[in-house]
Amino acid sequence: MEFSPTALEALVISVTAGLIILLIQFLSRSFVRSSVISDIKMLELEKERLESMKRSSVEMNRVGFRSVFAVLMMISIAEAIPHFAMFVRSQSTAYESLLSLFFWSGAGAMCFKFFRRYEDVKELKPAVQRIDGKIEKLSKRLK
Repeated sequence: MEFSPTALEALVISVTAGLIILLIQFLSRSFVRSSVISDIKMLELEKERLESMKRSSVEMNRVGFRSVFAVLMMISIAEAIPHFAMFVRSQSTAYESLLSLFFWSGAGAMCFKFFRRYEDVKELKPAVQRIDGKIEKLSKRLK
């Protein structure tokens, strides 16, 4: 039995494609696994932070001031972008508007996150149960 060049080429291409698919599948699984592990670590850190804030009013004040300063920094950056753009050029473009919108939405998202964190501190037990449920769900994905 003799292979023609086209049959041999087709065999090499199909084997190479199969190996590429296996490599992509392996990389995808490892990426998803590391992402899930990272999410679990983040949730455990959030749970630990909530419990430490509930125990200590000093820690709660530190986190509160840190969050206020972070939001104020985002607002100041969002406000400075159009003014800086007008200083550099005589006219403002859509890029500066999009960049400003990005920072404003970041400031809004941070405000929402910190507001939710304070609500979680007020009602710690349901928040910890919710975080434990998320950790359990992510742990099941690892198995």
